[in-house]
Amino acid sequence: MVLAIGYWGMLLPLGLLAYFAFPNDSWIAMPVFWGWMVIVWIASFATSKLSFKEWYGGVFLYGVRKLSRSMTKLSTPAENPNVWWVPVFDFWWGFSVKYFFPFAVWWLLCLSFANDIENPYAGNYVGWQVLGFLFPLTGILCFIIPVFMCTTPEPFDHNIMAAFDEDVVGTSIHPSKDVPAVDNNVPKEDNKEVEMPNIETKTANPIN
Repeated sequence: MVLAIGYWGMLLPLGLLAYFAFPNDSWIAMPVFWGWMVIVWIASFATSKLSFKEWYGGVFLYGVRKLSRSMTKLSTPAENPNVWWVPVFDFWWGFSVKYFFPFAVWWLLCLSFANDIENPYAGNYVGWQVLGFLFPLTGILCFIIPVFMCTTPEPFDHNIMAAFDEDVVGTSIHPSKDVPAVDNNVPKEDNKEVEMPNIETKTANPIN
């Protein structure tokens, strides 16, 4: 909760203030934001009462670490799952997706919005500017609204969370726990090919 409030509570208003309140010095908001996030991360760790390892995987990279591991373990050999590049990729990919990309996208949206207000696109009437803004807004709403409307999980005939199980490594070599292993000891008699009867076909006599 500390991390979520600290991140979004600063990002959303600061992006607007940077380009509407002090546009000539908007660059100052960037180091201010990341400096603030350092304080938020420290506060989040201090209030979590978890070990650093538990906080790092369960709070700092919450929501993205399992996705990262589901990708890295496809290339992780079963005999050596703890290769050096896995935690490096976890941090780079998780930090980018959870922290940097939302920051960059929001910053660009605020910059673009401020420019469109000051210099309307192609000099068009403001009504057309509003209509043009409704298209991306509609797309965002189509994504956000179903997130809160779907209250039951989609039924599947297999465990879709098995791919995120960090205890299963080397999935490119070994199947998931929920996938039954193939029994290679089946007697050959049970695997005989079915012989199709030989049916003779007769062709009609050609017309003289």
